[in-house]
Amino acid sequence: MECIYTLGTSSASHTYGNVAAHVKELLVHSFPKDFFSYAFVDSKIAWKNVSEVLGNGDAEFKKRHYPFLIVTPQYDVDDDDRFLADTPLTTNFDNAIAGLTRNTLFPIVKDRQHQIELAYRLNRGKITFEIELRLRSLQQAIDVKNDIKNRFIWKRSYTVPVALESMIPKSMIEYIGKMAGIDITDTSSNQVPLIMQYLNGHSRHPITYKVRNDTSVDEFFLYYKTNLLLTFTNLQKGTPSKKNAVDEYYPLTFTIDAEFNMPGLYALIGTHEKKFHGWRFDAIVQSTDALDIIPMYTFTNLYDQYAQDTLDGFSFYSCTTCQTEDENRGGDEVIDMADLIPPTHMRVIESLTRDNVPPETLFRFRMLLNDHEIPCDCTPNQLPDGLWKVDWLRHRIVIHKSDPLVTYRILIYANMVVLNDRYAQMQDKTKQDIPGLG
Repeated sequence: MECIYTLGTSSASHTYGNVAAHVKELLVHSFPKDFFSYAFVDSKIAWKNVSEVLGNGDAEFKKRHYPFLIVTPQYDVDDDDRFLADTPLTTNFDNAIAGLTRNTLFPIVKDRQHQIELAYRLNRGKITFEIELRLRSLQQAIDVKNDIKNRFIWKRSYTVPVALESMIPKSMIEYIGKMAGIDITDTSSNQVPLIMQYLNGHSRHPITYKVRNDTSVDEFFLYYKTNLLLTFTNLQKGTPSKKNAVDEYYPLTFTIDAEFNMPGLYALIGTHEKKFHGWRFDAIVQSTDALDIIPMYTFTNLYDQYAQDTLDGFSFYSCTTCQTEDENRGGDEVIDMADLIPPTHMRVIESLTRDNVPPETLFRFRMLLNDHEIPCDCTPNQLPDGLWKVDWLRHRIVIHKSDPLVTYRILIYANMVVLNDRYAQMQDKTKQDIPGLG
């Protein structure tokens, strides 16, 4: 008999940071390129607090580097006016455990062979953003205010199509993997790329993965499309900030209310209680980092645009997200290929390397920085013209001039015909080397 095994709460803080990144990028792209010297999310639980970014340095130095864009999210917004409020989709009405039943859940991953399904409960989120533009002069403040007054829609709600990502409890991914014979807790080899292939082969929505680096943990996300319902209000030109009778900057402020759909919790559904017995689940997703809100940017048309591409016989293979370490800011960040490609296919790459066959015959890489593709450094032994490179000898990807405030996405394309042929040849060779199997 089908039943709900367990429930796990999504990490709302990750999705809120996701929305904050979209709002910041929306504003940045509404102005000329490189208009803002600094554009960041200002929050005590954001990636960087504004005071930490700007510091208490020389006022004249900061004045020369205006204008700034500061996005300050207010997360404790709770009202009954938002869309879908007080309906069975977002509010508990049923006389059932946890206040929900099977018919209020939306399916994501469904594996009929192993009788397991992952579904989610819909929530409606809302964030109020206080926006501040710090401008160089009174003239610039007047001109910019007039420009955005005409450019944006004020006091009327409108929608912007976006894609967001919601963190799935890792313990649920581990359980699904165990049922499918993939143990991602096994430290002897990295099984994460393998389970990513499995999940996306059984999912109605793309499942994405944020690669683990030195200080962060690996995380799994549901990638979904939705609309941001935005309302711009309260446009004001503030009082100039003064220090020692010298105008430091001229502020413009306004408010953006953002509403959006998001998974509120996840549910595992299936028919094999005995297998499930004894498995421990964390009811609430908790970040191990002290900073819980991370403005991760999600490329809106990623799977429509890039997953459909074929590059000279190479088809879309996988996509992995990463954010670099603050300690490597401006330097190199290294990503291990074993975090991106399953162990069996890594062995194919290693065999090609031993045979002096270019691995580029099997795999090709592309990289996105937030919402645009960045060039690759393809010229060895020279100063890099691009912002990243593939190091086939060490089986790694190196990101140059890394920025911890942006989101990188590594796109992989594979020549599956050649890859499968090469893997089959390796298997045949292995059988011939074993007595009695040749």
